[in-house]
Amino acid sequence: MVSKSSTISISLSREDHLKAAKALSDRLTQLDCNHTFIGTLGLPVVAGPTYGFPDFSITILHPCILIFTKLKRWSMSYTSTRPKTARKTQSDRDDINFLIKWLAEHDIAIQFELYRGKTKPELLRMVRRFHGRYEGNTELMEMLRSTMPGDWEEMVSLPLEVEDMAPPVVW
Repeated sequence: MVSKSSTISISLSREDHLKAAKALSDRLTQLDCNHTFIGTLGLPVVAGPTYGFPDFSITILHPCILIFTKLKRWSMSYTSTRPKTARKTQSDRDDINFLIKWLAEHDIAIQFELYRGKTKPELLRMVRRFHGRYEGNTELMEMLRSTMPGDWEEMVSLPLEVEDMAPPVVW
């Protein structure tokens, strides 16, 4: 018998680890438990490209890809009226705005091909959702456009999805 304070270490391949995480996630979903796994965020184990800060020993995922981690969560919860979710969504929106501005100021394009968590069409739909929600902010949208020189027309040609504002059904 293993005590509660014991740690069990099992060596799993990456594929087995992902299968186990998926099985656990499926079970938590069945039990209606809100959960998230901190880790790859849909990125390869060794994510790149990265951005280093010269005066600090810290490296982050490059903003040209980091923006997708924020867009991914924002696009799943931006219509929520739950206070905690709305705060997270607002925080994500602020981060997205900052990343768009930073990329535009540094004349860097968003790199759809380098993100491993979703296909380019899925990513474009997320950006389109954000664009549709904030297209009245012309300054922000011009900065966004400058970060997507080869993909802007394709993104704006996508149809806007109807926002579902209905509260979730509780059983």
